[in-house]
Amino acid sequence: MARCSGAQRIELPADLQRAGSSSATYKDIILVFGGRKGEVFFNDLWAFKPSKGEAYCLCKAAPFPPRANHTCTVVRDALWVIGGSSATDIFRDVQVYDLKRREWLSAPTTKLRGAPQLLHRTAHAACLFPLRDDTITIYGGYGCPDSAGGQHQWLGDLVTINTLTCHVAPLDAGGTLPVGRGYHTLTVSGQRCYVVGGRGVHNKLLVEGDAVAVYDLQSRKWLPSALAGSGSCSTGSLEPRSSHRAVALECGDLVVFGGSNSRGRLDDFVLLRLDPASGRVSWQEWMPAAIAGAGADDKPSARGAHCMELLGGSLFILGGYAGNTKSYVQDSWRLDIAGPEPPAPAPREQDGCARPSGEASQWRQARRGNRSFAEGLGGGSGAAHKRPRTGGSGGGRTPDKGTSLLLGSRSPAKAAPLMPNNGPTAATPAAAAVAVTAAATAPVLPLPVPPPATAVPPEPLAPVGHPQGNPAVCAATAAAALAAEVGTLRAAMAGRQGEELAALQAANAGLRAELELKARELDRRCEERRASEERRQEAERAAGSLERALEEERERGREALARRKREAEEALSEQAVIFGRERDALAAAAREKDAALSRLEAELEAQRAQARRERAEWESTYTSKQRQVERLSLDVEVAINEQKKFSDQYANAMRSIERLQAQRDEDAQALAAARRQAAEDREQLLAKLAAASTACEGARRDAEGAKAQLASLKEALQAAQAAMDRLQAQLTQQEQRAQRGEAEAQQSQQEAARLRSECAKVRDVLGRDKAAFELHLRAANTALAALAAAGGSTYSLVPD
Repeated sequence: MARCSGAQRIELPADLQRAGSSSATYKDIILVFGGRKGEVFFNDLWAFKPSKGEAYCLCKAAPFPPRANHTCTVVRDALWVIGGSSATDIFRDVQVYDLKRREWLSAPTTKLRGAPQLLHRTAHAACLFPLRDDTITIYGGYGCPDSAGGQHQWLGDLVTINTLTCHVAPLDAGGTLPVGRGYHTLTVSGQRCYVVGGRGVHNKLLVEGDAVAVYDLQSRKWLPSALAGSGSCSTGSLEPRSSHRAVALECGDLVVFGGSNSRGRLDDFVLLRLDPASGRVSWQEWMPAAIAGAGADDKPSARGAHCMELLGGSLFILGGYAGNTKSYVQDSWRLDIAGPEPPAPAPREQDGCARPSGEASQWRQARRGNRSFAEGLGGGSGAAHKRPRTGGSGGGRTPDKGTSLLLGSRSPAKAAPLMPNNGPTAATPAAAAVAVTAAATAPVLPLPVPPPATAVPPEPLAPVGHPQGNPAVCAATAAAALAAEVGTLRAAMAGRQGEELAALQAANAGLRAELELKARELDRRCEERRASEERRQEAERAAGSLERALEEERERGREALARRKREAEEALSEQAVIFGRERDALAAAAREKDAALSRLEAELEAQRAQARRERAEWESTYTSKQRQVERLSLDVEVAINEQKKFSDQYANAMRSIERLQAQRDEDAQALAAARRQAAEDREQLLAKLAAASTACEGARRDAEGAKAQLASLKEALQAAQAAMDRLQAQLTQQEQRAQRGEAEAQQSQQEAARLRSECAKVRDVLGRDKAAFELHLRAANTALAALAAAGGSTYSLVPD
């Protein structure tokens, strides 16, 4: 059992009070990434240095989504973050942090090969593959590893990621597969992976036979479940739990702390003892000595979804959920473990598990021990030999790359004497010397040794010459006979042992020579395999470097494309803002024009009423003028006197009309320049043109009346001139307004065309009026000629 020598509360920043984080050790620091606190998820990376008792942030915000229930694994000088989930998504990506350069690598997920869809999971567990230090092993979780999509489920598969080639592939697994689970632990001890606890289908806790699963890496199969319990648990079995944490001690056993189940958060320690030979797991409750009997405030409180790491002989417990609520613990702890006691020897069982057997296994044991190959063959001094501790691999020290299959083997323990002396204790000095020499020079190989001779108890001898009388003579005779028999037996035993020892030495010499040949051959093969492995790794590194360079080039292209896309989007956004402003301005102008149009319509209605009144007056005047025409003959003389004046006035009126037409042309040109006039101005111009047409029609009627009465015609022309002046003033105002309405250029141009048409119509009306006036003048001249013929004088009303 591990002995704890002290407990220390650790003060960490408030930012590390969270749950669902993942941790890993790198050199002398503990790395903590991600997690959640309530509905807030994190993607920051922290480092805790126990030697200084301080924590600092390496990265406040990683360039990928925040997450919790992911895994962190350190491979060489890089931290690999795999999977996880947020409040809405389950991730299938891989993120890598370079611990030397202190930066996240660019888009590592795009470099994945093989079956990257297998990484779509959360609440899984991961560890380094014991047989290769560049490969990560993943087990379980909750997700959907089907590339075609499907239902999310609790997973029970093993997946590996080669960090050199970024190749993702399922790991072969024979035997009886354990049930799928999540929120469990995956811990490596020796050459086996141990899965503890978790939740399965319907989110139920795994109990009894499903609570612990063992995967053997050499045979690549799941071993039959064999969990034995002890301690004082009321149920007599390992209490089910999830969201706990487990670490492997130096002795190979596992320590489990915390978690949660139907009782709430747990604060107990459980020690799982492992039998490397059979794969059996036994458990017992464990309480560190430093916190035994301590109060609730002097030991780690109940928690789940926390972080736990073993570093430098100390157990560190950080963060997690507190109690039975979604609150978060305020305390973190350091438990110093003095050292593990060697576990009690487990009974050997002939269960078919892998054990060193035969000559090859014996030779491997000799090679893996704490002595040289020559000593393993028995060529060393008489120092005490050691044999490896019984385990699944029978291994000793940690090997190099060429013997990576021996990773995780236990430290060797003392072996029993090769040739135990089960014979009689009374042996001759010569025989004892021979036995000592044989034990000193004997090899470590457990060669078959015949059982030593057993001393045969002497039969009782009858006293010689003892006629039921002299006891001294009988005793002397019996002693002499016994001494002679003992001497004979000792001589026979010494001879037999010498012969057996000589035969054993001869057989051992032949076997040693054969083993030396096999050792050299195996060394040669190992060297070839090591060289081949180095060439393969070099090729993989070169391929990885080339692929990383290509990926960096692709990433630069993607970044440039994204930058251009962002610039285009920003330009479009600016254009959209400008368009929105212009649209708002046009809408405001439209509203102003609508208001002006309403005012103009009101003015137009008033002008129409005024025109109707003026027309009624002109009709009354025209009627009176017709009556005056009847009296024209009486006023001919007056008309003759006024003819010249009328002719001058008519000429002036014609010139005024021409000037008005010229002015109208200028106004039409000005209106052509007023293409930006608003829609309401168009309506007003139409109204004004209608009023002008009405005025022109009135002027035409006045001119017809003026044919009968020159004085009335002058007044009518003056009224027409006044109407044209008003129209000119209105047109001037419209021109000023047209200068402010440049936005409606096309509509104003159309209105100007309509104005030109109306002006042409006015000119036509005036032309017809002029023709009618000339007709009246000719009639008047005819009448005057008749009068002149009657009076003998000649008169003419035709203007000059």
